[in-house]
Amino acid sequence: MNIFMIKDRKPQLIQQIKQFIKNTQRHKIIKIKETAALIGRLNFLRTQFKEASLYLMLIDSAKTRAVKTQGWTGMMVSPLEALKELYWWIKKIAENKKQQIQDPIPQATVVTDASPQGWGATLELDSGEVLVAHGAWL
Repeated sequence: MNIFMIKDRKPQLIQQIKQFIKNTQRHKIIKIKETAALIGRLNFLRTQFKEASLYLMLIDSAKTRAVKTQGWTGMMVSPLEALKELYWWIKKIAENKKQQIQDPIPQATVVTDASPQGWGATLELDSGEVLVAHGAWL
């Protein structure tokens, strides 16, 4: 199974990011909620772009600082440092490469248990081998 952004959504999101870039370059004061909305739209794409969380850090931390000082109804200026993140997003969204989703095949099962008297764990490998560890609390 592949995951990718639908064609209708792509130009709309790129336009929103470009507008945010203009506002950032002009040091325009914007609503904190607008920033949070853009972060949410981009965060939604994490399944398609593995590095997505890394490219939301600066803008998200600026939003968090603004919320702490002014609350959710406040205003903020996006930092110029966030431009690098925003340009990365435009590039990735424009490419819109399909990301294959794979269900991982379990290779082992771990079961743990603990009580006031002691603890225990078993590891069952696909080969059928079972490893056991246990002990008493000191």
